[in-house]
Amino acid sequence: MSQNTCHETVIDMVKPTGFTGRLEFENLTYTVVKKKKTDDGKWVSQEVDLLNRISGYSPKGCVTAVMGPSGAGKSTFLDALAGRIASGSLKGKVVFDGAEMSPSLIKRSSAYIMQDDRLFSMLTVYETLMFAADFRLGSIPKAEKKQRVETLIEQLGLIVSTQIHKKPVYFLIFHGKNPST
Repeated sequence: MSQNTCHETVIDMVKPTGFTGRLEFENLTYTVVKKKKTDDGKWVSQEVDLLNRISGYSPKGCVTAVMGPSGAGKSTFLDALAGRIASGSLKGKVVFDGAEMSPSLIKRSSAYIMQDDRLFSMLTVYETLMFAADFRLGSIPKAEKKQRVETLIEQLGLIVSTQIHKKPVYFLIFHGKNPST
């Protein structure tokens, strides 16, 4: 695996130590209905598999890269793992540390960060993660959210000695320190 090739990552904000567990996915299939206009002007519906029986795992304690050419389904696959696909249209299962995760649990316990997300480019990395923690962990005390963000910053290699956590989010992208590496 080469470094700096993955453009997205799934980060667990609810259980920051979740990076140490084994993640498995089995027979993930995502089917959508595509409408197409025929030569005679009629519309017909056709089912298309965007993911077709995808199975694999990410070993305990390892970072796993998802790579492929444009249009291969990398983002769709990560959407499936992060619970961002309507559960009725996604088949298969996701298992974490041997326990099957429901779509609602996946959605509550994971976040999806795109490399080129510029929504809050004026915030520092720390401020962006605190914003996400406030948004996703609403009822948890502020001190616990802060501790989880600091743990996550350490897990991602953005430790205090590098001061990267105090830089604007775009610094990660333009200086080669992708959050997924």
